[in-house]
Amino acid sequence: MSEFRYPATGSIRSGGGCVDQLGDALDEIGATACLAVVTPSALRDTALPARLTAAAGGRLRVVFDAVLPHTPYDTVLAAAAAGSRAGVDAVVSVGGGSAIDTARLAALCLGEGVVGAEELHELRVTIGPAGPEFPAASARALSHVAVPTTLSAAEYSDGGAATCPWTSRKELFAGRALACDGVLVDAALATRTPEEIWVTTGMRALDHAVETILSPLSSPLTDETSRAAIVLLRDCLPAALDAPGDESVRARGQVAAWLSYLGVANGTLGLSHAIGHQLGGSLGVAHGTASCIALPDVIRFVAPFAPEKIEELAAALGTDDPAAVVDGLVRRLGLPRRLHEIGIDHVDAAGLADAVLDDFLVQGTPGGPPGRADLVRLLESLV
Repeated sequence: MSEFRYPATGSIRSGGGCVDQLGDALDEIGATACLAVVTPSALRDTALPARLTAAAGGRLRVVFDAVLPHTPYDTVLAAAAAGSRAGVDAVVSVGGGSAIDTARLAALCLGEGVVGAEELHELRVTIGPAGPEFPAASARALSHVAVPTTLSAAEYSDGGAATCPWTSRKELFAGRALACDGVLVDAALATRTPEEIWVTTGMRALDHAVETILSPLSSPLTDETSRAAIVLLRDCLPAALDAPGDESVRARGQVAAWLSYLGVANGTLGLSHAIGHQLGGSLGVAHGTASCIALPDVIRFVAPFAPEKIEELAAALGTDDPAAVVDGLVRRLGLPRRLHEIGIDHVDAAGLADAVLDDFLVQGTPGGPPGRADLVRLLESLV
């Protein structure tokens, strides 16, 4: 038996140049004044601000470009304050996962009147006696149109993550109000994203697809879309390095990221993502890099608990050793496979294990959340 719930994402426009349809997307949600949250790297294209302003029909009231990795609370609150001063009624994001999550959570703060870190903290997902609890599920948020420039696939999520300043943990916020009301998937704009960022975030998309197949909550539909995503990413990520300016290669990557996320609304993420969140919050490891480091090891770790799922994954990758194929892809892309390769020679594995076990995504691990001692050993092996 399986159950499937369609994601809450609104209209999705795709194709080279579709960023110029931003005004149409804003018309659909009735936006009259917008906060634009833009990743700093996107502004290297000096023509982009004027293009966005024109496409929005003059509705961009303020541009917030102080986006930081892992979405610190203070950044979210600063973006919300900028929007509040400008009297905005909608939010636009341009960039990768950090920009999209900053915009998403700023929209939540603006909708709920949140102005302080303690108030924001109260809206995070927690694990109670009966399982995960979602305070933001009944919250209000301003409408949000996303223009993604990486393969993080955050634009298809109805949740986001931010780093709490007093715990250094990546905390999750989830509810249908946090889903994007419009998405503009522009392959031409994506050709300006540096290759390393593109393929690293592509590994994050691969992580979505792999964990969806492994999940006990997967469905026939999400198994098929995840398999398709895996095949596309296996081929188009190396191609993006070989042909960095090829719009068709970037477009295939965007389709793969889209396919990789159809299962996530059904709770299909698991241990690799839980580890990635906490490597990010405590050690500053980028999401995609965390997937490169953790995913092959997680596949091996959960294999005894999900043999049939491993067979499905092996079939998608055309191998009897899916972890080895993912490992090989990481190496082929020139990305790190161990923490010491990015300058981290020691971790507090016990503290990280506690943070991972407090991350509600760990509930999606095949066989259930791992034992603490086993998890500590797994985390130590990632160094």
